[in-house]
Amino acid sequence: MPGGSGRRRIQRTEWRDEGQCAHRAWSGRRPHRERFRWWRASARGRLHDQQRPRARGKAAHTGGAQRDQNRGSSRIRAANYALAGTARSGFLNVLKAPGETSHSVVGRIRRLIGQRRVGHAGTLDPAAAGVLPIAVGSATRFTMVTGWNLKIYWADICFGSATDTDDAEGRVIATADVEHIGLSQIEESLGSFLGELVQRPPIYSAVRVDGRRSYRNARSGLARPPKERSVTVDAIRIVGWSAPMLSVLVQCRSGTYIRSLARDLGEILGSAAHLAALVRLRVGPFSIIDALSYEELEAVANRNSWDEILWPSDVPLRGVPALFASEERERDFGHGRFWAVSTKGTAGQARVYGHDGEFLGLADRIEEQWRPSVVLGSPT
Repeated sequence: MPGGSGRRRIQRTEWRDEGQCAHRAWSGRRPHRERFRWWRASARGRLHDQQRPRARGKAAHTGGAQRDQNRGSSRIRAANYALAGTARSGFLNVLKAPGETSHSVVGRIRRLIGQRRVGHAGTLDPAAAGVLPIAVGSATRFTMVTGWNLKIYWADICFGSATDTDDAEGRVIATADVEHIGLSQIEESLGSFLGELVQRPPIYSAVRVDGRRSYRNARSGLARPPKERSVTVDAIRIVGWSAPMLSVLVQCRSGTYIRSLARDLGEILGSAAHLAALVRLRVGPFSIIDALSYEELEAVANRNSWDEILWPSDVPLRGVPALFASEERERDFGHGRFWAVSTKGTAGQARVYGHDGEFLGLADRIEEQWRPSVVLGSPT
């Protein structure tokens, strides 16, 4: 696991393979030279956009009919799954396109799979593309575990201008010279961003300030910047530099804002900078190499072959110790009963599996007892 004195260096092959797939996410399989033009032209529904006025007249009627049709098809799928006893559970490795919100992706998956219990394991900015893990069924209970902590991004940073959103979609609030910036200065400055550091999230972000999302405060004209917080960056590698554009690969932990990193890097170099483009290459065990686009998921839905692409619910927990219960202990676990610790050296939390290898949930070790904390399914 990355972090600390035993921090794992990312293998060159891992950087290379996922970097190539970043091009797939950004360009939609278009030539490399066109990726920024397409990315900017196709992006819609930004996080910091003002809410669009509700459609009226014929357009509103047409949109309502389309929504009713979508709801109807979703209900039909849900009814079919209920009759067949095939309610799904697990994780989907989804390739989010630029312009979509994480919540809108969840809504589309709900309609495709015909289940209401769907969520995501970590917000990805609307303007960004890349890996968005989607939890289905009982797997939604594991969207906040530490297994999603490791993240890898491909970022393009543009020097010479700063924006109010710290990305390319915002209003330019400052400009600066970039002629004095060279590759050696960039390499030296990036070293100050490694390890644990204090970072101020962008004003247009989902961080809560006084109980309200920061981007909502910004839209309302309230000057309430988010508080600084501690984040961890494990590694940064320069991929390319052609003034004023810098391309980097960043391995970091949950809570790190690449937009803030771009903004702060510009300030350290005596200039200004903002994030021009962002692709998330990895979240925990999920890589962009295996991520599926919405069109590919539609094909899966048409074949009703979800079991072929659903990842097991315990995937983000693979770093947690495992316990294998006997039939008696399996019943105790299902009923929420405690049982005595029979092994030494296993502390904290553990995955629990039944006598047949089925994943049952999580248990916490408190003193000399195992206490069920997450129980999947019903006891037998």
